[in-house]
Formats: sequence, C-alpha cells, structure tokens
Amino acid sequence: MPNHPSCYLRSFYINSPIGSMVIKSCTRGLHAISQSDTIDDSNFAEVKGKCPTVKHDMDPKKLEVSHPIISDCVHWLSLYFIDPSLVSTLQMPKLCPVLTTDKFQSRVWVMLAQQVGPGKTISYKELAEVANNPDRVSMNEALED
Repeated sequence: MPNHPSCYLRSFYINSPIGSMVIKSCTRGLHAISQSDTIDDSNFAEVKGKCPTVKHDMDPKKLEVSHPIISDCVHWLSLYFIDPSLVSTLQMPKLCPVLTTDKFQSRVWVMLAQQVGPGKTISYKELAEVANNPDRVSMNEALED
C-alpha cells in the first residue's frame, strides 16, 4: 500500500510462523500487514517450522512506548499464531482512519476485519455482499469501485 500523503508510515519487520512480515503504521493507526518473503505452497511448510511464534529484535517495553500501535499489532499476531480463537477477546489493533475513506480496497480490508474477523474465510460472493456489491462475484469485480 503506498504512503498516504497525510501519513508518515513506519515499517517494522517481524519473524512469524509464516515467514518474515512487515507491519506498516502511522501515529493514527495500522496501515498494512504483509508477508515480506515469497511464500507459496512449495515452501510454506518449511517456513512455518522456522519460527513457532512472532519474534522481533526490539525491547517489548521500548516498543510499547515508542510505537504502541505496532506493539498492539505484534501482541495480537503473537496470540493469533498460537491460537486464532485467543484474539476474539482482544480489541483489533487500531486502524488508521485514512483506510476507511481512501481506496475501495482499503475499505474492503476494514470491512473484512470488522465484519468477518480473524481466522475465518469467505467466498468472493460473500465478499461482494459485505462490500455492498452483491452482483460482483469474482475477486476483481468484488473489489472494483
């Protein structure tokens, strides 16, 4: 996701059970979480075994003080990788308000996070319905503005 003109994004890299990940946030909230490695079916199991939990090089107390949004996200991801049901009792990491007003794809991401929740999957048809575009049933159609 490109930088939004009104947001100064910071990137924080972590190791996780699914490989290296990058968390991007500004002072107002989370912008993106993505894998920084190329993961596919041929190497997923191998990568998964490398890191049984979320790890990073920063002191957790310093991280909490200097980057509270990233700290919340790291905590949330740590619990998610242990057991996705554990995050159901936590508040989702704070999302930047720009995501709810910016690109359609960002708005869909927010809707999925708020309405579908972690560890669950939905079809493209269901995604189209969540995005109030019930006639668009392919991925490209569901995400069109």
